[in-house]
Amino acid sequence: MKSKTPEYLADADNLVVTVVITALFAIAFITIYSQFSKSVWFDLHDSQRFIFTVGFISTSILMIIISKTMFYYRYRRKPLALWEYLLWNILEIIIISAIYTGIAITLGDNTHENPVTEFFRQYPKSLLVTFIILVIPYGGVWAAAAERDRNRILKVVNSKEIATDEHTGNDNELIHITDNNGNLKLSIRLDKLLYIESQDNYVKVYYTTQGKLQSYLVRCKLKTLEENFSADGKLARCHRSYIVNTTKVKVLRKEMNNYVVDLDNGGTMPIPVSKKYFETFAASLKN
Repeated sequence: MKSKTPEYLADADNLVVTVVITALFAIAFITIYSQFSKSVWFDLHDSQRFIFTVGFISTSILMIIISKTMFYYRYRRKPLALWEYLLWNILEIIIISAIYTGIAITLGDNTHENPVTEFFRQYPKSLLVTFIILVIPYGGVWAAAAERDRNRILKVVNSKEIATDEHTGNDNELIHITDNNGNLKLSIRLDKLLYIESQDNYVKVYYTTQGKLQSYLVRCKLKTLEENFSADGKLARCHRSYIVNTTKVKVLRKEMNNYVVDLDNGGTMPIPVSKKYFETFAASLKN
């Protein structure tokens, strides 16, 4: 079974941080490395080499910005498998390494060398330098993002850490959501859960924490969750793509020829109720 790229790696804020940290690390690395290696072409003192150095860094960062922007919108359309995400980053390294090698050949004394031969001779070293420049900041940002994500899950699980002004009554029970392998991915108080949306082989869980709408993506079938929660009655399926927390339903209304439900959270869209599930869903609202 293919592993999915964690959602936090495709978060817009995380991608921005990745670009900024990578740019700062690249500048620091080039500045330090140029002092200890006589074979590198980048230089912050020689005017010609300085221009090429700035051009290389600027072009590389622009490519990374374009790459991360494309990745962001591609992931929103359909999450990537982990191997696809790794391949995406490897291609970044390969392309930037080629640019690095091209500049090295341009500035080097290679008048007697075949350009193609010289390219492949220098490319392995360029690949190593680019690998270091990108992988170290990428790894650091990914590790920090993973830690933040774990802490966020712990805050959702620990009901004492969720601030609320509402009277929760008996709604403090936890809803446990597992992936296709049976691994616990999310535990959340029922009074914080709004609805669950199907997205191909994944489900996106929408909930509130400290008054803000949040979501969490889990590799799981909506049908599996429906079977797990059917006996409870508080989580009911209203559409082939939605399961709703019935305690959060504000109104069930007719819109054109279809029915929709509005939740008591103003930040959510009306959720459709299909004819197939209408009777059973309406009955669950009366319980």
